[in-house]
Amino acid sequence: MAETSRYFGPLLAERHDFAAASTVCDVGGGNGALLADILTAHPHLRGVLLDLPSVVEGAPAVLDRAGMGDRCEIVAGDFFTEVPAGCDRYVLKSVLHDWDDESCVRLLGTIRAAMPDGARILVLEAVVPDSGVPHPTHAFDLLMLVLTGAGRERTAREWASLFDRAGLRVDKTLDLAVLVVQELAPQE
Repeated sequence: MAETSRYFGPLLAERHDFAAASTVCDVGGGNGALLADILTAHPHLRGVLLDLPSVVEGAPAVLDRAGMGDRCEIVAGDFFTEVPAGCDRYVLKSVLHDWDDESCVRLLGTIRAAMPDGARILVLEAVVPDSGVPHPTHAFDLLMLVLTGAGRERTAREWASLFDRAGLRVDKTLDLAVLVVQELAPQE
């Protein structure tokens, strides 16, 4: 996951408009590599990194090496229970595909409860094409099932249904080649 963040971090930082945001929370953000890229590209932002205690142990070194240690709070916790409140952007990169639908709805609901007005969730996940043509996401889908026992890749319709169940809607999409950023907003 850390290796893919080295690729997608700069892409997300460059292609998503963070101008109106002040605080970004990377939910399940591992060692903070993705968040460091976002903060480096956007000096006005502060960051919050949330992951399990054993996972964030290495984050201070990664963030300090990037010169972002003083602009980022590290929170050790369980994202199914609670996420830091009041952030403008919540980033979920390659997190939801690890889980079954019910767990995803629960996680998205936890984030939704913490979001202030105007906040958005940025979901970076692969999207399985609706057509039956061979596509790499089919192999990733099988891999997620084998590795997690419940995780899977989803089509755009399946993602939209999942987001709807969590009281969210897709407001914008941004294609980053392999992953698609789906910017979510609360339903009206």
